[in-house]
Amino acid sequence: MKKIQQYQKNSGFTIIELIFATTIFSVILLVCLAAFIQIGRLFYKGVNISHTQEAARSLLTDISDDLRLSKSYSGQKCTDATCSKNSKQYFCVGNHRYVYQRGKQYDAANPTSDGLVRDSVPPGAGCPSPDSNAPDYSPPGIDAQQLLSANMAVSYFCIDEASDTGGSGKSCNGSLANTHSCTNFCTLRAYIVLYGTDNGVFMSEASPAGDPNAATDNFPRCSGPLVSTQFCATADLVTNVLQSY
Repeated sequence: MKKIQQYQKNSGFTIIELIFATTIFSVILLVCLAAFIQIGRLFYKGVNISHTQEAARSLLTDISDDLRLSKSYSGQKCTDATCSKNSKQYFCVGNHRYVYQRGKQYDAANPTSDGLVRDSVPPGAGCPSPDSNAPDYSPPGIDAQQLLSANMAVSYFCIDEASDTGGSGKSCNGSLANTHSCTNFCTLRAYIVLYGTDNGVFMSEASPAGDPNAATDNFPRCSGPLVSTQFCATADLVTNVLQSY
């Protein structure tokens, strides 16, 4: 009987063994938690990239459809030198007018401001300049529709004619002239960026990583650790629009 009681008193874990087991369990738990957080960041990164690419694809599809149905377009000639980041740019295809400000992030609180807006122009109105003081770029546009999603901005956009102005049709150098008919094919290029409240997650040829100015430069790239760039995405799409009249 005494031997059994002595055995029961000596069984169990010591304090050192408990501390050692708890330490190992804590390390495993921390590794699993870090992996879970990293997977979540990769998931958000993938969602943002997919969302941005879909927005750029939808934008080019809308403009391409208008070009196929309209024999001419008009608007501003926008090159790197003339397409200011501080002024609104616009062009018209048929009865639709497209207005955007390069590098200006779309604020979801105002659905028809900034970003890239498409509205309808009354017949015979030509391609009027948008009112820079109006939140929805009107008058005279009606039925304004925002083509980007929240926190997106147009970094670069152009239409290049293949035949009317001697453009290559592939360089997309911003040769949108005042009035032209796209008699062969047009090349459209759109570069869309998405980011949250931190605009220091980009780098470009003109600005180093971490410079807030990089977000509004041409063709910025996401730069930095995943913890910050999970909410950064870019999409660069080019498409050709064939026409025959």
